[in-house]
Amino acid sequence: MPLSLTRPADAESKAYGRGPVNARIVLPPLLFLLCLLYGPAAQAEAEFAGKARVVDGVTLEVGGRLVRLFGVTAPSTDGTCVTATGQSWTCGEEAAFALAFETADRWLTCRERFQDAGLVIATCRAGPYDLAAKMVRQGWAVARPDESRDYVADEENARSGERGIWKDGSRPTILPGRSRDGGRNQGERSGTEKR
Repeated sequence: MPLSLTRPADAESKAYGRGPVNARIVLPPLLFLLCLLYGPAAQAEAEFAGKARVVDGVTLEVGGRLVRLFGVTAPSTDGTCVTATGQSWTCGEEAAFALAFETADRWLTCRERFQDAGLVIATCRAGPYDLAAKMVRQGWAVARPDESRDYVADEENARSGERGIWKDGSRPTILPGRSRDGGRNQGERSGTEKR
C-alpha cells in the first residue's frame, strides 16, 4: 500500500467542518514561510562586523575570522619593491601600516564572498568606505582581475600617479595572485599563499 500524506479525517475535524489536509497544499506555503523566517538569518551569517587586527596589506582578523579583502592583493608584509633606480624598500610592511591606519579604532562591516584556503574572502567597509578600493586608490594594493574588475581603473590611476607601492617608479617584486613582475595573472586564484 503506498504511503499517503493525507491525514485521515477524524471525529474532531468533522465536527468543525474540516476534511483531510493534503500535504501538497500545506507544504509549499509552509516552506515559503520558513524561507522568509530563516532566509535573513542565513544572509546575516554572511555579514559580520568588528574591530580589525591587520595581518598584511589585504589581510585582517575581524570578528575572530581571518579575512582577505575581495578583489585585491598586496605584497606580503616582508615583500619588497624596487624603484626605477634599483633601490629596494619594504613596501609590504608599508602597505600593512596603511591598512592599519585605515582601520584604526574603526568598526568594520564585512560581507563574505567565499572561502579559500582557510581565509574568508570578503568585501569590508570602514564606515562608508570600501577598504579594498581605498587601498588600491592609495597604491597600497592592486586589483585581482580573476576575482573582480572593480579595482582595475583605480590601480592604473595609482600606478600612473606613482602612489603607494608604485612611488618613484617602483615595482613590487612579488604579488600574491599576480605574476612576479607585478603584471596581471588573469587565470590564477591564489588564496593558498602563506601571508
